[in-house]
Amino acid sequence: QEYEKEGILWKFITFPDNQDVLDLIDKKHTGIIALLDEQCILPRSSDEKFTRYLYARCDKHPRFHAKSAQRVDYKFSVEHYAGLVEYTTESWLEKNKDQLPAAAADLLNESDFGLIGKLRKYVRTEARGGRGSIATKSVGTQFSSQLKTLRARIDQTVPHYIRCLKPNDDLTPDYFEPLNIVEQLRCGGVLEAVRVSRAGYPTRYPHDVFMARYYILGDHRDTSPVSPIFSPDRFGSKESELKRIISKIAFDLWYADHQVLMAALENEQNRSVIPKYSQHTRQRGKGFKSKMVTGAIGAYVPPYSLAAESSVRTPEEKNRNKLSTGERKENDTSKVARPENAHEFLALDFSSRCAVAGLQLGRTKVFLRREAFDSIESLRSEKFFSSAATIQKHIRGRQCRNYYLLMRAATIMIQSIVRMWLAKQLMEYTQVIRAVVCIQSFWRKTQARINLLEIYAVRDYAASVIQNCYRNQKLREIQDSSRISPGEIIYAVSLIQAMHRGRKVRRILLEAAEAAAKEEYFEPDPETESESEPEAEPSP
Repeated sequence: QEYEKEGILWKFITFPDNQDVLDLIDKKHTGIIALLDEQCILPRSSDEKFTRYLYARCDKHPRFHAKSAQRVDYKFSVEHYAGLVEYTTESWLEKNKDQLPAAAADLLNESDFGLIGKLRKYVRTEARGGRGSIATKSVGTQFSSQLKTLRARIDQTVPHYIRCLKPNDDLTPDYFEPLNIVEQLRCGGVLEAVRVSRAGYPTRYPHDVFMARYYILGDHRDTSPVSPIFSPDRFGSKESELKRIISKIAFDLWYADHQVLMAALENEQNRSVIPKYSQHTRQRGKGFKSKMVTGAIGAYVPPYSLAAESSVRTPEEKNRNKLSTGERKENDTSKVARPENAHEFLALDFSSRCAVAGLQLGRTKVFLRREAFDSIESLRSEKFFSSAATIQKHIRGRQCRNYYLLMRAATIMIQSIVRMWLAKQLMEYTQVIRAVVCIQSFWRKTQARINLLEIYAVRDYAASVIQNCYRNQKLREIQDSSRISPGEIIYAVSLIQAMHRGRKVRRILLEAAEAAAKEEYFEPDPETESESEPEAEPSP
């Protein structure tokens, strides 16, 4: 009904219907619960009478079974979805009435306790208040009404079920029986529900929610606002924008599936696995046929998975084989024509492209198949991850650049300080070296001068000694060669003394002449002094 209301392309999905079982149990006037309530109302009714009455009324129902051995023990079986369930009618009438004995009811009615008085109106006794009163208050009727209330509440909400599965029949820990689990899943209808859900469009989004969630998957060359949530014309005309986004998503989904399909085909053809796989499928067991998806490509595609094949039909449906051959051919979707290339895909109309990709655009909602939903979520997550990685890349690059600039400035400052300290140390060392060199030069010069003076002194002394020795030697030679008389010696000494004294006198006379010349040069003229005296001012 919702598909027709939304106007999308869809195909009826066959599924096992349990309405006949529900009618057998809870149908008005003919169901098992209605017949039980009827027998509870009748006087002198018993479990045996109810069982025979049940055999007579429900024996022709296809879901009701009562063999001869069961009829002897007043038993019957109902074919539920999970299989046949055997029931015994022992004490059904008493349990269905759920009434207190008359003596217990009288005891409660005679009680003076206040709380018992309040509970009195809820107590049902054997004393019937008229025909039909038991039927409206029986356990079966209460169960039926509670079930209807629960169904109405479920239809109004979106419940999520938790299936509790028993891992093994021995109730032992750390022991898992796969066959038991699979049987529970099949009998509980989980696999059938998954099959029906996957065959239809289980995920549905309103247009605005779909736009707000998947706008990021649109064309990157789009010039519209970044997000439709914050767009000024959010509730304006955006059907074309929604179609454009859905077209882009449909093409991406088809292209991804096409790439995977072509890669699988290439791998299979390169390794020549087709004969081996066919032989393997023949040995897998009876009743299992490998399905092949052949489209416009005309090539081999691996078969469906075993889980999908096992969930196509339940055991009961396989046994009954209710679908006719024509219906099976009509509902067979194993052969799907897919576009071979992008040109063929884009040549299809909008609805066909959406159908190939696994999504449909309704009047108010967007419908998604399970595979398409998973693929779109994967694309969305990949887009978010790539965008987050891009943002992180730029932020980390900016942080690294800032850190690099900070480290570079700090390094330059440290290098300048170190170089300044090294230059200072070098300058101080150079100054010390210069001072040391200067001191050493002065010291060496002084030492050299002292050494030179010592050499000069020693040389002069040596020369004097040599001269003295030489002169003495010459003198002795002269004395030895010619003896000088004392008068000559006295005459020579006198001559030397006269020469020495004359030299001293000449020096003294020369100094006295120079002093007289200086006095004569600096002495003033008498006439100049007489002329200058009248002009002088008297002292105060």
